[in-house]
Amino acid sequence: VELFESGAILSYLADTYGGLKTSKQRAERNAWCMWANASLDPIIFIETPEGRVIDTGLRGNPRAVQRLDALLGKRTWLVDD
Repeated sequence: VELFESGAILSYLADTYGGLKTSKQRAERNAWCMWANASLDPIIFIETPEGRVIDTGLRGNPRAVQRLDALLGKRTWLVDD
């Protein structure tokens, strides 16, 4: 298998080793992978138009990170806790 997107890699690893047995569990996992790629990545990595990372947006305690932190404060895992 040749994979290049982090979400695809995480999904492959979860399917191969993670033990998510139901389509509901896999859908929840996929939703978090897509959220990380679409919402979390641009917060963590502030880039130039050329794609060079120049800063991070984590210093300001962004709302998306607060949501993730609140959820993980109540459970160990994002899916199938």
